[in-house]
Amino acid sequence: MRKKQKLINLLNPILSHLGVRLEFASKYRTSMPVPLDGSVDLASLQASLTPRIELAVLGSLDDHFSVPENLARHVRIFSLDAVSPGSDGGTASAVVPLKDVVAAQAGPARFVQRVVTGVSSTLEPKKELVEAYALQHLYKVKQEHHVQAVTLSDVARNHQVDHWDYVRTDLEGADFSIIKSLGDALGAASLVEMELRAEPFYEGEPHIHEVLAYMFAHGFEVLDLKPERWRANTPNVVYETRGRVTFCNTVFINRKKETAPPAELLRHALVVGLLGYANVAERLVMPLQQSHAPAVHALQKLFYQKATKRYLPVESMPQVTHGTSY
Repeated sequence: MRKKQKLINLLNPILSHLGVRLEFASKYRTSMPVPLDGSVDLASLQASLTPRIELAVLGSLDDHFSVPENLARHVRIFSLDAVSPGSDGGTASAVVPLKDVVAAQAGPARFVQRVVTGVSSTLEPKKELVEAYALQHLYKVKQEHHVQAVTLSDVARNHQVDHWDYVRTDLEGADFSIIKSLGDALGAASLVEMELRAEPFYEGEPHIHEVLAYMFAHGFEVLDLKPERWRANTPNVVYETRGRVTFCNTVFINRKKETAPPAELLRHALVVGLLGYANVAERLVMPLQQSHAPAVHALQKLFYQKATKRYLPVESMPQVTHGTSY
C-alpha cells in the first residue's frame, strides 16, 4: 500500500501538466450500478405506489432516471432543462416538460441567458469570483428575458401533484430559495438534492452551512455529497489539479420517514432506491422483513437482481478549464 502511494505521489507532479491526478484506492472501493428489473411483480407494493411517485428535476434530467416498463404508470417526472428545456435526457416514464422559469416567488422575473446556457440564471454572478476563476468567457450575456416565473407549488397545483417525492434543483444560486418556498410541503419529500456552494458565487446565494442547518431543522440529513473543485487563475495554476471545493450537489434524506407507517416507509425506500441508493433503501425496509416479507423481497429483487460490481483502482481528474477540476 505504501509503495503504491509513493508511486502515485511521484507521478502526480508529472501528470499535473496533462491535467490528470491519480489517487490511491483500496480494492474494496466499488461502483455498483443497479439497473431496475422490469420483471418484478409489484402487487405487494401497490399501496405504496398510490398516488404515483412525483419527481421534480429543475435544471437537468440525467439518464439515471430510467424506469422499468411496469413502473412507468406509477412515476412522473417534471423536467426543467436549461440546455434543452423540457426535454427527456434518457429513457424514462412520463416526462412532463416545464417551459416556465421556476422561482421562489411567482411574478415578473429577469432571466439572463449566458453564452453557456448551463450557467444562465435569475441571479447575477459575483464579478470578482468570475474574474478570480477566469470564467469570463462562460458568463457573457447572450440575451435577457423578462418572464413570468412560477413556483414549485404552482407546478404541483397546475398538474394535480399530491406531493413531491423528490426535488432536484440545479438553478445557479436559486436552489435554496426555491426549496424553502415549499414551506410545509417540504416535509412530504423523501429526497431533496440541491447545488450548494461553500463559496457563494451568485448575489444573494447562501453558504452551504446555512442550508445544512435549515434542512436538519426540518427533518433532513445529508445522504450524499458530490463536490466540484475550482482552481483560481493564479500564475502556477497549470501545476495544480486540485482547487477548493466550491460547490456540492448535496442530497438530503427525510429522516422522519423512517418511523412512518409501512406503506409510506416502503414508498420512501422505493424512491431512495430509484435514485440510485439501493443499499440505503434496503436498510430502510429491513425492520419490515417479517411483517411485510413479499414487499421487502420485491424491493430487493427490483434493486439487486441485475446488480454488478466493478473495481475502481484509480480516479482520474481531467483538467477542463481554469474553473473546474475533480
